[in-house]
Amino acid sequence: MEIKESSKLEIKDKKTSASRKYKVNLFIIFLVAITFTLFTLLNEDNLTLVIGAFSQANLWMIAFILLMMGLIVFFEGLILFILARLYTTRYNMGRAINNFFIGAFFSNITPSGTGGQFAQAYAFSKQGIDIANAASILVMHFLISQLAQVAYGVIALVFRLEVFLSITQTVNIFNVQIPIIYVSLIGFIINFLVIFFIFSLAKYKFLLNIFVNGMSSLLGKLRIIKDPN
Repeated sequence: MEIKESSKLEIKDKKTSASRKYKVNLFIIFLVAITFTLFTLLNEDNLTLVIGAFSQANLWMIAFILLMMGLIVFFEGLILFILARLYTTRYNMGRAINNFFIGAFFSNITPSGTGGQFAQAYAFSKQGIDIANAASILVMHFLISQLAQVAYGVIALVFRLEVFLSITQTVNIFNVQIPIIYVSLIGFIINFLVIFFIFSLAKYKFLLNIFVNGMSSLLGKLRIIKDPN
């Protein structure tokens, strides 16, 4: 009985310690955010501009924007929740929303948003999901995002084709002026190829093995990973 009570106390202490660390980290993030905001507003010109912008703003439009932001968070969390439930029944909506915020935070503080999915995979593992399943969830999430972007682009082209064809502006890439319409088409092609590539890996196991083994071997030779196996 004493051993059981002792183990229960240890588990309770660990949970209390983890909860305390979580609250401390959350407090630090909010403190840094508030400090940065106040430091920015301390500049007299910035403060005047902000006050002027809010005094002239449409409160209904601000409310609508906040509503849209809330819906984005809700649906992103819902997508992660549905995908995670494919692997476990012990995952809830609160964890999914937390995972979304973790990904959004690390995407915004790392170059080109490269750290977001790694942070989400780690968060999934801490939430009780195997790291391999977490990677699968994030790949499916990425695929859904790509499909949505392509679908949105196709709809825009169908209903605004005249506007799209009338674009004459160019962009400078390596001192070469390229029409924006060509850059847009290249973007569509890349998105289609990415979707096709992911579906191919999911459909054909031998392609997945070739890709994974090839990448592991290459990264091992480059000494980026220690153990290719």
